[in-house]
Amino acid sequence: MMLWQIQPLLLLLTGGMALGCFGIVWTRGTRDTWLTRWLLIYFGFTLLWNGLAGWFYVTNRDIALAAAAPLPLTVIFLHLTAAFISAPLPWSWRLLPIPLALLLFLAPLVFPAAASLTLPLALFLWGVLGGRVGFSLLLAYRQTRRQPLHRNRLTYWMFVLIGFILSDTLWFIGWLNLSLLLRGLPLLALVIVGITYNLPDIRQIVRRVFSLIIVAGLLAIGYALGLRLLDELFRTTPAYDPLYGGMVLVVAAALLFQPLVRLVQRAAARLSADSDYDATALLRQYSLQVSNIVHLQTLEATAVSLISEGMGLQHGTLFLVDTIPDPDPHFEFRSVQSFGPDRLVLGALPQHSPIADYLSQIRQPLTQYNIDLLPQFRKAVPEEKEWLAALGMEVYVPVHSQGKWIGLFGLGPKISGNRYYKEDLLLLTTLADQTAVALENARLFEDLVQANQNLQQAYASLEQANVQLQEVDRLKSAFISVVSHELRTPFANIGFSLHILERYGTDHWPEGQQEELESLKQGIQRAKNMIEHLVSIASFLQKQGDLQLDQVDLLELIETTLAPLRPLADSRLITLQHTSETPLSPIQADATRLGEAIHHLVQNAIKFTPEGGQVTVRAWAEANQIRLVVQDTGVGIPPERLPGLWDSFTQMADSVTRGVESVGLGLALVKAVITAHGGDVFAQSEEGVGSEFGFWLQKE
Repeated sequence: MMLWQIQPLLLLLTGGMALGCFGIVWTRGTRDTWLTRWLLIYFGFTLLWNGLAGWFYVTNRDIALAAAAPLPLTVIFLHLTAAFISAPLPWSWRLLPIPLALLLFLAPLVFPAAASLTLPLALFLWGVLGGRVGFSLLLAYRQTRRQPLHRNRLTYWMFVLIGFILSDTLWFIGWLNLSLLLRGLPLLALVIVGITYNLPDIRQIVRRVFSLIIVAGLLAIGYALGLRLLDELFRTTPAYDPLYGGMVLVVAAALLFQPLVRLVQRAAARLSADSDYDATALLRQYSLQVSNIVHLQTLEATAVSLISEGMGLQHGTLFLVDTIPDPDPHFEFRSVQSFGPDRLVLGALPQHSPIADYLSQIRQPLTQYNIDLLPQFRKAVPEEKEWLAALGMEVYVPVHSQGKWIGLFGLGPKISGNRYYKEDLLLLTTLADQTAVALENARLFEDLVQANQNLQQAYASLEQANVQLQEVDRLKSAFISVVSHELRTPFANIGFSLHILERYGTDHWPEGQQEELESLKQGIQRAKNMIEHLVSIASFLQKQGDLQLDQVDLLELIETTLAPLRPLADSRLITLQHTSETPLSPIQADATRLGEAIHHLVQNAIKFTPEGGQVTVRAWAEANQIRLVVQDTGVGIPPERLPGLWDSFTQMADSVTRGVESVGLGLALVKAVITAHGGDVFAQSEEGVGSEFGFWLQKE
């Protein structure tokens, strides 16, 4: 009778716990995940199961009819486990167990005669389902052997599974009250493990519990031995009271309890290698060795080596992080070993990715465990998670400098198999801050190295291009020299023939034929002048601007040069004059070449100045220079054509308006001569007003 009265209370207690768990999951869980949905289904069905069991008791039905009651819950727990470990079930396991469990659960209600078969069939199906759950957990546990945080979470789930197995076993053997009483513990554990991601390290909990047990046992033994010792020592003392001796021992035990617990826990932590490194020593050594490194490869090798060896890690690496703004903003992760155009990009994260946002904005270490489980990273693209998971890293530590994300440490699991604790992540954050300055300096150094390499390559290319240009120029000069020399003979023959015709055979020619002959003579003379120009510049360029330097009076040279040009100017009614603004001292120059340069400047000015115009040659001293300008009142030159006038084969005037009178070598020869003398040329012009062409030379 007493059991009959306790069972409704236990059912009510279990139902109340299931209802409370349902409310916790509903309010605190993320309802868009399969894990939360199956938790709600599980707790909801637990309420239904309690209601049916209570109805059996109220209606005085045989409890044997409910022998299959745990089966639907076991089926739901199978799906719940699959959602917990993120391992989808095959379709056969998704569909078949549910109708079988419901059939065994409801069959006794419809066919009471089938109640005798319910228990053995229920046990068989329950064993198959429980075996499948255990197999899934063991397989997941094996796959996460290098992920201690995942294994810690699975260990909690195994304890939940063991609790339900014990509760269901007691139910099947008929210990209903004990089964109901025990079922509340796995229910509470289920809601805690289901909605909590950062679970305490179960090994630390077990170690603390055993530490408390060991200390309690030692103190109990010490208490007993202390009472025995006090009794032996003070048995004959009339004032001795064992009660006071026991109180003294209790006080001593209370004072020793906490120090002993810390001592035992420290010894256990040392044995389990939870903290097998000196954080202060590692931080000091890291700061000394990393701060002055400017080579990226050396920095990566040193930093990763110190962290891996100091903290006992299996492996690690350092990525360089580049922010790519256009066209699709993202972060590129590239190898430290590559640089320049051949850089090796290992992966990328979009700037809007929750993972990239956390590492670039929150700037805290991020574990692979959090990437896999935390709701805030659920929106990350699957390819991002797959790439990070394939790296085999346990924690990622961002490196920032001046508000910019420049690097990322990827650190693998610990050799001891332990997880990364808060102290480890805090130390890694400090090490990353110390790495930031060294990494920024190393990146700047590599940029300078790369820029220097590019500059050297540019210099080499420029030198090669210069050699090629010199060769082309040499070939051009040789070609001009050969062609001009070969043209001299036929033009000389033509000139001689014209001279014979003019002397002996033109008296009886009509006037028109004589005019044509005169035009032919002028054309032949212009062609001969062009050839002479070609020969002159080709000869000068082939000799690489060799000069015969001597003391030259520039004013005298100007007068000598202008003398043969005055008849040409007079024939066109052009005033040709020269002035000197200041006295000029002699200069070191090649008189012949410098005279040719002045001759071409004045000849061009006369050629492009209309009749009645004026050409003025001015020379003066200015600072440490001698300047000479030929100024005309000619047609002028468009401004856009001025920069190219000094190049070879460039004509100053439009060939349509003036005819082809030269091959444009006069000014090129002027520039070559003046440049060989260490000076430079200049020009300015205004259309319709006139032009100024000149040069400057250094004084002695």
